[in-house]
This record gives sequence, C-alpha cells and structure tokens, in this order.
Amino acid sequence: MNEETPGGRELPRAWILVTAGLVAAAAAFAYLWVSDRGTNTTEINSFLQRNLGGVSERAHTATELLMDYTTGTVEERSDSLLAVSTGEFREQYETLLEGGLGEALTEADTVARARIVDGPESSFVSSDEAVSVVRVIQTTKRRGSPLPRRIYYVLRFTLTNASADEESPDWRVSELKILSQQST
Repeated sequence: MNEETPGGRELPRAWILVTAGLVAAAAAFAYLWVSDRGTNTTEINSFLQRNLGGVSERAHTATELLMDYTTGTVEERSDSLLAVSTGEFREQYETLLEGGLGEALTEADTVARARIVDGPESSFVSSDEAVSVVRVIQTTKRRGSPLPRRIYYVLRFTLTNASADEESPDWRVSELKILSQQST
C-alpha cells in the first residue's frame, strides 16, 4: 500500500509506518509530559514546608548527640545516634565505635558541651534528600586542665528520607561534612 504525494510520487509503505510510529510516540510523550506536570508549585511548597521542621529537628538532634557528651555517655548515646543515621555517616560512626571511640573519650576524661549558635538552616535537594547547616560552639574541658577549649564548627548534614510513606517521613543523617573548624 503506497500513497501518492502531492507531486505524484509514491511513498514507500515502510516510510508511512515509520512516520506514523514517530507521530504516535510523540503524542504519547506529550501526553505523559502534560500529565506529569499535574504537581503545581503550591503542592511542592506545601510538601517542603511540612518536612522542613522534621529535617531541621533531626539535624539539631544529631548535632547534640554527636558533640555533647560526658565521660561514659558515648555508649549511651551511640544507639540514639545510630537510630537517626544511615548510609556513609552510619558506617563511619560504627567504625569509630568499633575502633574504641568510647574508651578513648573515657581515657581522655573530657566533658564536651555543644551549643548551637545558628541553624539548622535546611533546604531540599530533592523530595527525599535535604541539607542542613549548623553552627556550633563546642566547649571541652579535660579533668585537671585549668582552662576549657572552645571549638567553633560549621557542620553540613545531608539527610535522606528512609521512609517509603510520604505522610510520615523518617529523615536520617546520611553524610556529615565539617565545613569549618576553629579553636581558641
């Protein structure tokens, strides 16, 4: 079955089938693109606002668990920190624990108090990944040392939603970067 062009030439059947297939594929892609655009900016903003508090709260909790301790509390706090962590961060923290982090801090006889001075400032990379920046002053005092030591940190937490349920997200720390560290 060949069709004639306006100039009188016949188009091969294969050419007609290829053209029809391309038109059908373009129509399918157009339909999918238009139907996917059903999410509007109001829905996106609502989702982000609902999750922003949970992301910031998790970064706040992780900061306290990680940087505020007394002799012997690392073991007590490690389960809590592992419960809010995943991925690379969790693996690195587990390695530190296995390497004797608790014993080293006990032997050093040091108390550390952390005070968040700014943040967490949180933003989203995607619907399942967020970033929080926290500025912290950690004051450490070793028993027998006359003066405390203050360390100023800027920390960046990457958090991942570990829940498949959109209505009850489970934000967990998946990465920690120390952006700045200064001591006095």
